[in-house]
Amino acid sequence: MQNTGRKTAEKSFIVEALIISLSNFVVKIIGVLFKIPMTYILGVNMGIFNAAYSIYAMLFMLSTAGLPVAISRLVASANEREIRRVYRLSVAMFGLIGLFCTLLLFFGAEAISNFSEHRDAALAMRVISPTLFLICISAAIRGYFQGLKNMYPTAISQFIEAFFKLAVGLGAVAVSKNLGASPAVQAAFGVSGLTVGVFLGTVFMVAYK
Repeated sequence: MQNTGRKTAEKSFIVEALIISLSNFVVKIIGVLFKIPMTYILGVNMGIFNAAYSIYAMLFMLSTAGLPVAISRLVASANEREIRRVYRLSVAMFGLIGLFCTLLLFFGAEAISNFSEHRDAALAMRVISPTLFLICISAAIRGYFQGLKNMYPTAISQFIEAFFKLAVGLGAVAVSKNLGASPAVQAAFGVSGLTVGVFLGTVFMVAYK
C-alpha cells in the first residue's frame, strides 16, 4: 500500500510538473511572437514601450518575488482551517502591496518617465499600472493552488495572459499606428494587451477559486 501511494504521488508530481513546464514553454513562444512584430510596428519608438515595460517589470519583481512559492509551502504544510486563513491573509496582504505599486506607478508616471529619459512613456506607464495590483492577487491565488498540487489554474491563467497580451497588444498598436496616433499613444496601446491579459487571467483565477 505504501509503495502504491508513493507511486501515485510521484506520478501526480510528474504530471503537475509537465503541465507547468508546458505552460511556461507556450508562454515564452507567445512572448517571442509578441515582441518581434511589436518591434517592427513601433520601430524607433520601441524605446518608449521598453521604458514603460521595464519599470513595470522591476515593480513586478519587487512586489511578487517568491510569493507563489512561499504561499504554496504554507498551504502544503497546513490543515484545512489554516489553509483558508493563509489564503485570506496572502490575498489581502499582497493585494495591498500590489495596490501601492499601482498607485505609485500611476501617479508617479511623469516623474519616473522623466528620470528614465523617456518622457513619452508616462501614458504607457499609467496604462500598465493596474497590472501590478492584479498580478499580486493572481500570484497569491496561484500559490494557493500550487500548495494543493493543482497546477491547472496557473497554467491556464498564464496562457490567458500571454494570449491576450499578444492579440490585444498587437491589434491595438497596429490600429493606432494606422490612425496616425502619436508614438506615446502607440506605446500605450501596445502595453494595453498586457493589462487586458492579466485582468482576464485574474478573473479566471478568482472564478476558479
